[in-house]
Amino acid sequence: MAVHVLHLNSLGLRRRPRRKPQHIAEHGLEIENVEWVLGAPESDGRSNSSGLPAAWGYTPAGIYIIVVYQEIDEDTIRVVTAYEVPERHR
Repeated sequence: MAVHVLHLNSLGLRRRPRRKPQHIAEHGLEIENVEWVLGAPESDGRSNSSGLPAAWGYTPAGIYIIVVYQEIDEDTIRVVTAYEVPERHR
């Protein structure tokens, strides 16, 4: 299983590896969708199922997704999964 790690910096997100992780691809998303939402989330909080940090937001195509991740250190996160969800009630 590919581990997808995003390195945060003042200019945005840097990623490694370059290939699309299975846990994102299996939900029909591209890594750019994940980066977009992490870069400007509509909201953040915790996943109900795992308790891990999560960000919610719209992809450039207007799809509302959740991105669940682990904080490795202050500059690095590991994306656990990302998938489309119903829009949250505000």
